[in-house]
Amino acid sequence: MKLKNLIVFITNACNSKCIMCFNMDLNKDVKELTLQEYSQIARNIDSLDELLFSGGEPSLREDLPQICELFYKNCNIKKIRIPMNGINTEKILVAVSDVLKLCPNAKIFVTLPLDGLGKDHDKQRGIANAFDRLIETYNKLEDLRLKHKRLNVGFVTTVTKINYSKIEELIKYAENIKPRPSYHNLMVCRAQSKRVADDLLITPQMYEKIIKIENKYQNRWIENRYNWFFVPLVKSMYKIINNIYLHAYKNQQIIKCKAEEFIRIIEANGDVRICEMTAAIGNIKEHQYNLGMIKTPNSFRLGVKSCFCTHPCFVIPSIRYPSNLVRYTMFIIKKWFRA
Repeated sequence: MKLKNLIVFITNACNSKCIMCFNMDLNKDVKELTLQEYSQIARNIDSLDELLFSGGEPSLREDLPQICELFYKNCNIKKIRIPMNGINTEKILVAVSDVLKLCPNAKIFVTLPLDGLGKDHDKQRGIANAFDRLIETYNKLEDLRLKHKRLNVGFVTTVTKINYSKIEELIKYAENIKPRPSYHNLMVCRAQSKRVADDLLITPQMYEKIIKIENKYQNRWIENRYNWFFVPLVKSMYKIINNIYLHAYKNQQIIKCKAEEFIRIIEANGDVRICEMTAAIGNIKEHQYNLGMIKTPNSFRLGVKSCFCTHPCFVIPSIRYPSNLVRYTMFIIKKWFRA
């Protein structure tokens, strides 16, 4: 099956208790796919641009590096993205080191959470001393990055009502930490779980303020990272992305979701989804471990017409389709005429 991206929820186990986690409802006792089963899945995929992991906490799966290797060798993967919570420094360091060895030409992106400073971070992650462990893990990974230039280590901040007022402080902290992270992304807490209460979700008005803050620092980051010739183009692209996010958060769909055409999600028990916000469309075990044998139901295509996703794994690749660039252009033109 020809795909661009694959997200693997490698385990439901986790050593954090994040108060905003939309996967907390997952069954921790599920029978996870084995290494042999992942081998069969990888052999049935022609190629992948990116392999993305999720969970649970990926580092708790002891054979994470070997699973990466299976997809790397069979699918010609260029990028591997692994979010890790930073709790168990040594376990994370061993896992990332092994992934680097087993996937010698792939770019590796390790993303750590930064939801506050000190106890503010601990509160959102539900674990005592989580911030101290995070910084220890970050420093050790940065030492590893000095030896492996294809390793990227960055932060992601999940924005909630708890840390909303301190977002600019967090951005400044990430800018000034030495060595400087490869990237720092902001993600808005999403109401995908019954556990995510309204008192955690920011309002659209709050989101507008977050985007203004993000744009200010994002522009500075772009100017430092890119050749001057590409700076205006990259700034425009990020402005488009943030505008689409904001309207989606207000339940306004500007572009059409193209997830069906480029991505699949495999959960720890083998269930397959097209995106995290829709129901499973089958189980890989019941289809000879071949994603291509699992057909997209019409219910999914009808559902995306009323989908208001702010997940970058689905939104950013969708924007690149020419039809969506036309849709966005027409949206802006109509907005100008109404003004």
